[in-house]
Amino acid sequence: MEDITGGIRLENHEISVVVYPERGGKIGSVFSKRKQAEVLYQPRDGYGPLTAGMRFSDADASGFDDVFPSMGETWTDPASGRKMELPDHGEIWTARMAVDAAGRDSVHMHTEGRCFPYLYEKEIRILENRVRERITVTNRGTEAFPGMWVCHCLMRMEEGMRLRFPEGSERLDYIRCCEWPEKIPETIREWEMPPAGAMMKFYFREPVRAGECSVVYPRSGVEAVMRFRPEQLPYFGLWMTNGGYRGEANFAFEPANGYYDTLGKAAESGTLPMIGAGEKREYEVEIELK
Repeated sequence: MEDITGGIRLENHEISVVVYPERGGKIGSVFSKRKQAEVLYQPRDGYGPLTAGMRFSDADASGFDDVFPSMGETWTDPASGRKMELPDHGEIWTARMAVDAAGRDSVHMHTEGRCFPYLYEKEIRILENRVRERITVTNRGTEAFPGMWVCHCLMRMEEGMRLRFPEGSERLDYIRCCEWPEKIPETIREWEMPPAGAMMKFYFREPVRAGECSVVYPRSGVEAVMRFRPEQLPYFGLWMTNGGYRGEANFAFEPANGYYDTLGKAAESGTLPMIGAGEKREYEVEIELK
């Protein structure tokens, strides 16, 4: 185990991964040693301080973060009528996680929920040319609460790259789109780099059948394959900006457990995930570098 300005490096002969426990257990780097290539988007100005409840746009907006329990909104409990303000992109990405165990190939961390009474555990492990993140959320309260979990893995963009999406739904719902000079497709299976100035986000309308998506980077030849379990994360979104957001160029595969992002939207679609008293929920995402 090696400290890197607050981070922990996990590595073997194939890959190197850097984890930041005090930034919600963010995975800041996934690097192929064999092809000498980084696949995650790196912060332009380094890592600044984080505070609970801050806007995601005021931070580094890089690497692999977890969104939980919602992307952010005013949530009204339908049972009690109580209103609560949920932080932007959830509360995990700004949390300081306690490190329970760490070694050369794995780290296990945890934090406590603030919005709801839960234990949030995260294990990150490398296995040959793969990195696996496993999340366990345990409801420690006496009542059920809603919990949206969204994978927010910001990856590098490169001219000539090719994205491949999971099998299943091909029909799209666009949540955000601007500065897009071409006709926006209504269905999709693969996509290339968008034009300069573009920014968009979509979700597939129906649950996916297979939990696999990928990007191929032509300069290095690296293919990064993301895998997840459709029974855990059946809904799939994509965020992409080529200068349209903060002048940055990156994209994010976003498998999620509800449709889409916020508790309110998921409730409207009938897909709101509820975690019962004493119940545990697990979410697992793996990235393989070929």
